[in-house]
Amino acid sequence: MDLDEAPLLLDTILHLGTLVAVFIVFADDLLAIAREGWLTLRERNWRDAWRERPHVRMIVWIVVATIPAVIVGFTLADAFERAFADIRLIGIALLVTATLLLASRWAPPAKVDMRSLGWGRSLIVGLAQAAAITPGISRSGSTIVAGLMAGLERETAARLSFLISIPAILGAVLLQAVKIETIPDGFFLAAACGFVASVISGYFALKVLLRFVRRGSLYWFGFYCMILGIVAIVGS
Repeated sequence: MDLDEAPLLLDTILHLGTLVAVFIVFADDLLAIAREGWLTLRERNWRDAWRERPHVRMIVWIVVATIPAVIVGFTLADAFERAFADIRLIGIALLVTATLLLASRWAPPAKVDMRSLGWGRSLIVGLAQAAAITPGISRSGSTIVAGLMAGLERETAARLSFLISIPAILGAVLLQAVKIETIPDGFFLAAACGFVASVISGYFALKVLLRFVRRGSLYWFGFYCMILGIVAIVGS
């Protein structure tokens, strides 16, 4: 087995497993997006589709929210890769995540659902996702909190956070995949086990996180991130 290739390949497979978990949990939204998107392409009545089909609008909001991460990811990729080796920086970023999560307890009353999301709120959540490329900044935590602070309902903030994770994860997988030159011998079993484990753990982690979001208890994760951040800084 080529040990130089193994970690990158396994990381790619684990990302795919996480992506499958997102697909399973949000299957209803994804099927509705596919169905309404296909009907709109077939009928080509864009104005009526925009007005009457909320999942068509959702496609646009996902694209808008994805653009900042694409720009940041391509322009600052080397800087973020170097940041993974700086434990102190990761610790500081974990403390930033902790602050964001704790602040979610004081999010304003939410009234905005997916139907009335809009460009501005989508962009705010997208900027949070771009910032989360920094090691130690939680992607799901920062995007959900950004949505809550922008006035989104808890369910809407969570749904948008994970729907925009799909292109983000796909992009990360593709960027990793192109760096893989060979598949190590005897790696299939480890890859299969890792994939299945990531699907199962990802599914249950999503379910637990969504339950915390619906109950308004997301801030509890802030204490966990605070402890990790302090340990990382002190130990660096």
